[in-house]
Amino acid sequence: MKFIHMGDVHLGAEPESGTYLGPIRKKEIWEAFRDAIGICEKEDVDLLLIPGDLFHGQPLLREVKEVSYLFGSLSKTKVVLIAGNHDCLLDTSHYYDVVFPENVTFLMDAKEDSVYFPEWNTEVFGLSYEKKQISEPRYDRLQVSDENRINILLAHGNIMGGDKSIPIKKSAIEEAGFDYAALGHLHTRIEISDRISYSGGFEPFDKKEIGQKGYIAGEITKQGGVSEVRFRFVPHAKRQYVRLEVEVLPEATEFSVEEAAYHQMMECGLQHMYLLSFTGKRAKEMALRTDIIRETLLRRGCHVIETEDVTSPDFSVDDLLGEHGDDFIGKYIRTLSQEKDAKLAAKATEYGLQALLLKE
Repeated sequence: MKFIHMGDVHLGAEPESGTYLGPIRKKEIWEAFRDAIGICEKEDVDLLLIPGDLFHGQPLLREVKEVSYLFGSLSKTKVVLIAGNHDCLLDTSHYYDVVFPENVTFLMDAKEDSVYFPEWNTEVFGLSYEKKQISEPRYDRLQVSDENRINILLAHGNIMGGDKSIPIKKSAIEEAGFDYAALGHLHTRIEISDRISYSGGFEPFDKKEIGQKGYIAGEITKQGGVSEVRFRFVPHAKRQYVRLEVEVLPEATEFSVEEAAYHQMMECGLQHMYLLSFTGKRAKEMALRTDIIRETLLRRGCHVIETEDVTSPDFSVDDLLGEHGDDFIGKYIRTLSQEKDAKLAAKATEYGLQALLLKE
């Protein structure tokens, strides 16, 4: 039985809201989801598993209809989904207002529910959120009904604990007899075991979510009550957040630093969203104007979300003291050397000398 595990799609979300990328990213999440449905069709996937938060919030009626249409376009794949904390089944939810195609099973019960597919001898278990916050460990009481079947759990919650979603225990899943647990809620891809996994966020929603996003593709076979599970992560997101270090050398100019950053982003892919960190030693007379560099890179088609200057000026305090003797710079250095707080003195010396040297 072939499956795709696609968690936390968050249709309707607008990452980078308030910037030029906001509307683009909102549309791209829909496009990525539509593309993934096409992959299910092309690769003859048996089950598409969605463990909650298909939508970022309470979906509009037209949005649920669009999803229903896409699900209905699948000629072989069966879809099983649950509602998570973001798209929980409130009384006013438009999930209730749409009749999904026959190939779709929405496990809407807030208690244990399941669906059995005899063609693959597979049973999928799950439950939906009826409210945003649930602190009780509802998955602890789940138990497979037939160990000879392929048993899959759809669960939306936090195996790490610490928030107000359903807590999940690894031991409870293992003792219940599930062959695979498709987890949702955490946006970090985590392989809890060779049978329990978070697929992570489908698309990146925040600059903290560094790296590739996508879904999990897998296959399960079972004979005589013994199952074999194989799965792999498939990168699928339209873009990713990339943290990039750009080394600055003492002989560098602002133009050369910009050019170095541009070429590094070219190599990684200009479609991505970058957090640039400038490191190394810059010329003592140079102030790195990261705001100007960012604006120029934006005009060149780079998506620079954030810049950070952690360079330090290329000078020796001892050498400067020898050069400047009794002038203002020399007196400045000697005065700060008497400061009891060594860290404070070092920083003040660096920042002050940089300002003074720029005026020379």
